[in-house]
Amino acid sequence: MSLSKSIFAICVVFGSVINATIVNAQDVDTHSGWLICGPGPVLSGSVDIRTLPPVVLSFLKKYYPDEQIKTCTKNYVKDEIDLSLVDGTRMLFSPSGKIIQIVAGNQGSLPLGVLETALPSSIRSHLEAIGVLTNVHAVKNYGDGDKWLILLNDVPPRLIYSIDGMFIEMAG
Repeated sequence: MSLSKSIFAICVVFGSVINATIVNAQDVDTHSGWLICGPGPVLSGSVDIRTLPPVVLSFLKKYYPDEQIKTCTKNYVKDEIDLSLVDGTRMLFSPSGKIIQIVAGNQGSLPLGVLETALPSSIRSHLEAIGVLTNVHAVKNYGDGDKWLILLNDVPPRLIYSIDGMFIEMAG
């Protein structure tokens, strides 16, 4: 293959080279104006758990020491780390290790220690005052990161709090 009949293509995702290959010139889509190399843009990919932020590793070690990680992926579009454990627990973290979302697996409710780490004390105090602290199935930081959504086991209402822990509303 001569260089005049081939193109050196480098696929780049957010500034990182993920694939470099030689492709034949006739394999390049010139009609759309885009250089196509491979199946398309990389939106997510597997992550070696040893490269997770230290805060995520210590969180897993502290609250889920006996659970195995089923999947660990990085969503490059949303810039999130998505972890699934064998017991069905699912977690989303920011690249810095901030908790975005945790959904309890087979155990049904999130451990109190997880809630202590994830939520402001004012939210935990309110959940305890209304008698549902041990019945939390999922927590999610949403909006522009300015609200917490709390889902309870077997109870239809969703509880919504401000990021600093002020109760906003109970939604059906």
